[in-house]
Amino acid sequence: MAKLNIYKIDNMKIDEFDTILSEKLDYIAIKENVDSDGRIFEMSLYMIQPDNEKDISWNWLLKEFEQSKIMAKSNPRGIIKISIDGELYVATFGSSYFLVDKYSDRKFPFEFAKRSDYKDIRTTALHSPGRQRNKTVNTYSKCSELEYDSGESFSKIKANIKTEKEEKRFNGTIEIGNSIKFSMKENTLDNIVQIINYIDATLEKDIIHKIPLFNKVDGDRIIELDNQLIEAMKSEDMNIEISELDIIGVNEIFNHNDMAYTVEYDEFEKNISDLNLKEVKDFIESNQIDINNILNVEIVSYQDDSFSGKRTIKELVDYTNDKEEAVLFNGFWYEYNDDYVQYLTDSLEELQAVHNEAYNFLDKDYNEYVNAVYDEKKKEIEDITIDKIKHTYYKEYVFNSIMEENHGFKNYDRKIENGIESMDLYKDKTMFAVKIGNTSSKLCYVIDQSITSLRAYKSKMLKDFPEIENVAIWIILERKNQLSIKNGKVNINELDMLMLKNRIDNWKKNVRLMGYKPIVYVNYFIK
Repeated sequence: MAKLNIYKIDNMKIDEFDTILSEKLDYIAIKENVDSDGRIFEMSLYMIQPDNEKDISWNWLLKEFEQSKIMAKSNPRGIIKISIDGELYVATFGSSYFLVDKYSDRKFPFEFAKRSDYKDIRTTALHSPGRQRNKTVNTYSKCSELEYDSGESFSKIKANIKTEKEEKRFNGTIEIGNSIKFSMKENTLDNIVQIINYIDATLEKDIIHKIPLFNKVDGDRIIELDNQLIEAMKSEDMNIEISELDIIGVNEIFNHNDMAYTVEYDEFEKNISDLNLKEVKDFIESNQIDINNILNVEIVSYQDDSFSGKRTIKELVDYTNDKEEAVLFNGFWYEYNDDYVQYLTDSLEELQAVHNEAYNFLDKDYNEYVNAVYDEKKKEIEDITIDKIKHTYYKEYVFNSIMEENHGFKNYDRKIENGIESMDLYKDKTMFAVKIGNTSSKLCYVIDQSITSLRAYKSKMLKDFPEIENVAIWIILERKNQLSIKNGKVNINELDMLMLKNRIDNWKKNVRLMGYKPIVYVNYFIK
């Protein structure tokens, strides 16, 4: 029973795909197949059988035992190009899906998924940009409904679908990602044609499931987003990461799982064992390559000494552009579709979001506090400077101190137990984590601090800890325009910080699962 992995090529990329296909694979033959409706399917076979051999990585072991070394040959690859009514489908065999994936129509598989009726969902892969667990693979037992949280987008579904009792083309298990994979009951070109007809018929049906996905960004905006990503890489933005998991076609590719890599650009190359952005930047610097070309640097991956794939840095990086509300994965820029945005908006509106004007933090209050400390310290320390004072009495610490002195909070800032800072403030059975900032990269820290402290409290690692019923994150925004108040609550959906909003939503769920009430406090640092 052969596996049939079907892509649909993006209509805007057919010419580009044909060019790369003729360059990378050898044309073998063509056949025409006519279906029962008289439609003509033009089916062309391309393949490559590499004849180059290379040492396997563990030949050193054979040498130690005085044995002859082994040479390994790369896997053969094949493609069937299927043209019908101006549309181009491609069936891939071997590792050829790496070549095809970047030219695929990304909407096509999940338009099929929305209209398919599931009786047994086996596996899903979800992408959650901006979260600590930004990609997850879930397995299920006896599940017929697609499960997801706000802020999550599907990248793969494996399931048994409901079919007619006498389904003769394929068995009921399919996989949906950037392609659709079937298990054919009959290994013939005729059956491939019938399965494509089945796909087309499914796409004509009404939508059964709402599936949160990303909309692909097109046009000149891609260039703008690429340039912003390059600038972020130059500044060593800590939110840029090489993806640990990618979905290529319907295959889960774990980029750090017993693999070796070669970094390539023009005539330069370097073998590396650990794939990360620092290695790539070191490669660029040592070979005096213009860093503006970093997205075009290529990574060749090998698993068990066999070629596994070749992708550019742009195809390997996960990144969220907060300002533009765009995410990059698998080499494409995406925006959230309406289902995704609405789900996240509704979830954040459930939160209790509090603003008390008396808690706003004034720049003059900060400076007065620091200057008062300086006046006291310089009596004892001769070489003390105001900058040294500001380093020790940073804004969050001063804010927490003022809240304790003027508003009845208890200050726990810098109180460390078992290597954990328990919280920043406490009042009315509520623990607070506090952060001042104006970007997601700065403010997301408050989420991590809150969750870490709460887990430590739940596991009884923190002994000197008062009773809590509520868990709050307190965000002090450095911005002139304040968020509006909606239904008596701060409208945090107005924040133009996509990553932060995703993280807040995830934090809310974690706090509730641990049995506490999540609250967001919002105030402002006013100059």
